[in-house]
Amino acid sequence: MDIGKSFTFIFDDEDWVKQFLIGSLISMIPILNFASLGYVVQLIRNVRDGYEHPLPQWENFSEHFMNGLKLFVGMLVYFIPAFLFICVFVIAMIGLEGMGTGNGEALIVVLAICLSCGMFLLFIFPLLLFPALFAQFAQTDEISSLFRFGEIMALISQNLANYLIVLAITFVALDIIAPFGAILCFVGFIFAKWWAYLVFGNLTGQLIQENVAYE
Repeated sequence: MDIGKSFTFIFDDEDWVKQFLIGSLISMIPILNFASLGYVVQLIRNVRDGYEHPLPQWENFSEHFMNGLKLFVGMLVYFIPAFLFICVFVIAMIGLEGMGTGNGEALIVVLAICLSCGMFLLFIFPLLLFPALFAQFAQTDEISSLFRFGEIMALISQNLANYLIVLAITFVALDIIAPFGAILCFVGFIFAKWWAYLVFGNLTGQLIQENVAYE
């Protein structure tokens, strides 16, 4: 994988300033930002197909929006267990507080610890699958493909090294580099975060190119 290219490819497009500014703006507007997810999906496809300048145009906004909406709905399903876990915990907490006993307080502490561990696992698992889910959708354009666990695990396991690279670089771009934009101003953070998503899209496109599960 060409990691360096994923950080700089947008600058190779002569129209990158306009495309980048539009994307940054859309990514911060609720509801409309579904289109930014669809834009990343198209970027993944362009990289997969070997475009010299893979940065998509925004003329197909409605297509980007619908693809992003479908992808969002599909990925949201993966977080349902976490939301159900929260509901069960809240109900249990209310019941224990109503007991008003020392044992109840002890149980609350135990449940709080269990919540922390359980929430970490239930939220981290879908996040670790994000590159695979984006890749699946980019390949098929079908929500159902997000739940073909055999294909998803094959994509990950058969190219584990590259998959870990995508996760690691995405983490660095989103959670380490992008926050430095906040040092300048909130707008700087928005630009940096959108750039990080484009880095993610480029790397995921390269992952599809090299992934033997799709050959």
